Amino acid sequence: MKVPCGVIRDLLPLYAENLAGEESKKLVEEHLSECEPCQQELEKLKGGPIQPVEKLPFQRVEKSLKKQRLKLAALILCATAAVLLTVFNFLTMPQYLPLEDSGVKITEYEDGTISVSLGGLMTAHSVETHEDDQGGQILDIYTWRTDMDALTGSGQAAAYFSLDDISAVYYCVPGEENQLIWAKDGWEPEGGVATLPRLTLNAYLLIAGGAALLLGICWLVFRKTKAGPVMLSIFFLPVSYIAAHFLIKGPNGATCTLLRDFLFIILTGLALYGACLGLLSMAREKLRK
Repeated sequence: MKVPCGVIRDLLPLYAENLAGEESKKLVEEHLSECEPCQQELEKLKGGPIQPVEKLPFQRVEKSLKKQRLKLAALILCATAAVLLTVFNFLTMPQYLPLEDSGVKITEYEDGTISVSLGGLMTAHSVETHEDDQGGQILDIYTWRTDMDALTGSGQAAAYFSLDDISAVYYCVPGEENQLIWAKDGWEPEGGVATLPRLTLNAYLLIAGGAALLLGICWLVFRKTKAGPVMLSIFFLPVSYIAAHFLIKGPNGATCTLLRDFLFIILTGLALYGACLGLLSMAREKLRK
C-alpha cells in the first residue's frame, strides 16, 4: 500500500532527529526511495535554511515545558518565602515584659553615677535617652522576649551598664504609662508619660490602597492596548504590599518597632509580588493556547 506524502512528511521531523520507531523508520525509508519531493523535504529538515533544527516541533515543545517548569519553581519559591517570612515575623515579634519580670536593679554611687542591671525573664533589651523640660537626661528602659526564645530554649539574658548625668530612669512598656523607677534628688516628674505605638504603617497602607485603585482604573482604561499587560503587572505591586501588611500586622497597623515591621512587610510583599507575576505569566500562556 502506497503511503501518502502528507503522512510521511508528518514523520520526517522525528525521522530527521532519529526519534522515530523502527517500523516508522522503515516506512519512511521505503517511501523516500521512490519519492523525490519527500527526499528534498528531508534535506531541508536536516540542514536547509527553511526550518532549522532548533525549531523542530519536538524541541519547541520541550523548550516550552522547561520554561513552564522554571516558572512553576519560581512561583513555589516565592510563595514559600512569603509563608516563611510571615511565620518568622510572629516568632521574633517582641513581647514586652512588665517591670516585675524585667529584673531591673539600680545602684546609686556617691559620685552621682548610677549602674543599671537587667535580668529576670528578658532575653533582649533596649535603652533610650532624651532630654526633659528641666534640662536633665531621662533614661527609658525596654525589655522583652519572643516566641523564638521558647522554641530554641534561649535562657535569660543579663545586662549591666553605668551612667552619669542621668536625672531619672523610666521603665517602659509600649501602650502603657511609663513607670518611674529612679530619680535624682530634687527632680520632679511633670505628669505621666506613655509610650504610644506609631501609626506610620497605616499611612503607608492607605498610600498603597490609593495606588492600587489608581492602577486598577488605568488598567481598565488601557487593557486592550499594548500598555494593558504592563499596567496589570504594576497593579499587583501595591496589592502585594497590602496583602503583606495584613499578613505581618493584621488589620491594626500600630507598631512600636516601625523599622522591623516595615522591613518584614517589604520582604513579604516582594515575595508575594513574585508569586503574582508567576501566576499572571502562566495564566497568559494558558489563554494564548
